[in-house]
Amino acid sequence: MLTLTIVTMLGGALLGLRYKVFILLPASTSVLVCVIGIGVARGAGIWRIAPDVIVATTALQLGYVGGSAFAAVRERRKLHRGEHTTQADVALFASFFALLGEQLPTLLAT
Repeated sequence: MLTLTIVTMLGGALLGLRYKVFILLPASTSVLVCVIGIGVARGAGIWRIAPDVIVATTALQLGYVGGSAFAAVRERRKLHRGEHTTQADVALFASFFALLGEQLPTLLAT
């Protein structure tokens, strides 16, 4: 389940960097279909598939929020400083995912 959470959170972050909020409905639907399909293929019951679906859609939405917040901060910094380099983007992106990596175990433990 941890792999599912990380993959969908990163996918949501990538969607948040690029698209508006309306992308969440088709993305959530496709995640729902994939998780249910994988669960059925593995022969899992409804009580094993349901938490996976909930975790995947929640992680997708949280990743989207993080990605869109990152995009907003990036644009604000560019406008404020007049920067147009990708080096600042890479440093900010790396610090965002480093912070996420530090906080993810505590978030998942609760």
